[in-house]
Amino acid sequence: MSAVIENHHDDHGHHGPAKGLKRWFYTTNHKDIGTLYLWFSFAMFLIGGAMAMIIRAELFQPGMQIVEPEFYNQMITLHGLIMIFGGVMPAFVGLANWLVPMMIGAPDMALPRMNNLSFWILPFAFTMMLSTLFMESGGPAAGWTLYPLLFQLLMRHQAQPSLYFLCILWEPHQ
Repeated sequence: MSAVIENHHDDHGHHGPAKGLKRWFYTTNHKDIGTLYLWFSFAMFLIGGAMAMIIRAELFQPGMQIVEPEFYNQMITLHGLIMIFGGVMPAFVGLANWLVPMMIGAPDMALPRMNNLSFWILPFAFTMMLSTLFMESGGPAAGWTLYPLLFQLLMRHQAQPSLYFLCILWEPHQ
């Protein structure tokens, strides 16, 4: 004779994504990673926008000095890099993470853990890049295009151009 064993599994708490910060640190879901990129991009647009306001305040009236001229050049350089490499590019990557798998009918992006790691490199790279403003020799002042003639002057007078390039190279380009 066989016995019927009733096993009620009413506890469905283990289904779905992890809760709290763990969800965002270890996610392999393309929509979550896309959301991380989009929020990071928004934060970088706010930082770049704050720099733009300081730049515009400096240019408001001839002869009025709000910041030192060297700091102004450094801020111009970092403003351009933050807006391009921290705002525009991560926004496009975030949209691609959201939309491409759905458009091609894939369940997720290829190599989702690498996709997550490539996002988490961004905050560290931009923290390092922004920290150059507070270093003794100041941030890079060669313009956002890294104009070679200005960069030669930067190499002579500042100690961290290699840190500056490391921040740009660390940024994942997808």
